Amino acid sequence: MIVDPRDIKLPAYIAVSLGLIAFILACIGIGTPSWQITYRDAPNNTSPSTTTNFYYVCYTSNSSCTSNTYTADSYIHLRQASGLAIVGILFLFAGTFGTLLVGLRSSDVTLSVKGSRRHDLHIFLGPLCLFIGTITMLAALSEGSQTIMYNGYSANLYQAAHVFAIFALVGSAHASGRRTLSVEVSPELLSSA
Repeated sequence: MIVDPRDIKLPAYIAVSLGLIAFILACIGIGTPSWQITYRDAPNNTSPSTTTNFYYVCYTSNSSCTSNTYTADSYIHLRQASGLAIVGILFLFAGTFGTLLVGLRSSDVTLSVKGSRRHDLHIFLGPLCLFIGTITMLAALSEGSQTIMYNGYSANLYQAAHVFAIFALVGSAHASGRRTLSVEVSPELLSSA
């Protein structure tokens, strides 16, 4: 089946754009301290007292930050959440790069070498890494919610990054599927199967 390279490039480039937006939002969300904000004046919520993320607590009264002072069980949940968040960001970057390769090599048929299945790795690496990234990002959000309440802008950025990553996964899977349809198999390979 002959597939127009534009049918591969457009979804791949859209997925790469969404993946880069998700990567930037996730990095900013992880790096800033406002996942949970506690207030001094509880009913009005106008004067913040502390801000918390997976790594540290910042106090607004003396502008200092310290490592989280939670119980042992809560500390374990935060460590696991922070590790999963970082792994999710790394897989998000790898999946975005893999999708970029699918878009750049959308019409390159030199990858289908006789007797070699090397092109399969090239095609499914982007969606696979994006899938693992979205799952680990969701696991980080779930694990962190055991200890802290997400009411700050950092958590909102990370959640938005997760949504962008899901849409990037859909675009990457579509582009990789179209790329799979464009690979021509030689008659020798069909007869040997």
